[in-house]
Amino acid sequence: MLSGEGSSNQIDLHSTIQLYAARDGAYVVVVDVAGVLVASSDPNDIVGQPFANPNRPEFGIALTEGEPNSG
Repeated sequence: MLSGEGSSNQIDLHSTIQLYAARDGAYVVVVDVAGVLVASSDPNDIVGQPFANPNRPEFGIALTEGEPNSG
């Protein structure tokens, strides 16, 4: 969870993501342990699609090392 906020409820998750995006001007994505997109602040992103890939090395780092990373 983002800073311990939200819940497993998809509506709450979407609301939390939109809050972070609006407040910080951030692009926010949530992926599962396999790197598949669960939620995004970008309506053009497709939930259920692989998001961690060679073009997004920061996700590989976060998923393998357990530490969030941005790039």
